[in-house]
Amino acid sequence: MVVIDNYKCGYEATKHLIDQGCKRIAHITSSLTRNVYADRYRGYKDALFDHNIQLDEKLVIINDLSENAGINSAKQVIKMKPLPDGAFITNDFVAAAFMKTLTEHQLVVPGDIAVVGFNNDAISHLIAPTLTTINYPVSRWVRSQPGLSLTTLKVLAILTRSIQ
Repeated sequence: MVVIDNYKCGYEATKHLIDQGCKRIAHITSSLTRNVYADRYRGYKDALFDHNIQLDEKLVIINDLSENAGINSAKQVIKMKPLPDGAFITNDFVAAAFMKTLTEHQLVVPGDIAVVGFNNDAISHLIAPTLTTINYPVSRWVRSQPGLSLTTLKVLAILTRSIQ
């Protein structure tokens, strides 16, 4: 079994946005009753805390993982005053719909709002600009580790960004 350190992934994604200068970071996620999203949310909160940024619950949007969730989340963010300057989104598909909606409303990614997704799905490379995303190389590790299913492996995610 492979175990992803979702807490560390949430922390690192948020820290990356902070390192880019973001101070008002939205978090778009799914149900916090699911451990995977609760852990990423805890990482987000702790990264803010560790960098002296106060958590603003108005910047946390909980929805499903659909295209409409990305569109609706972007529309919510666009109405916020002041506008967030970053967004950590716990799914690349939602992040892509979010980015598309922002650009349709004349906002620039990452100039106006920097975005970090999660999963390194193929869509992260197909949108423009390409999506900064958390990559966890599970399939590569599984293929290279005979008997891996008998052990638990904590995969430390690697923050990747495709540069055009």
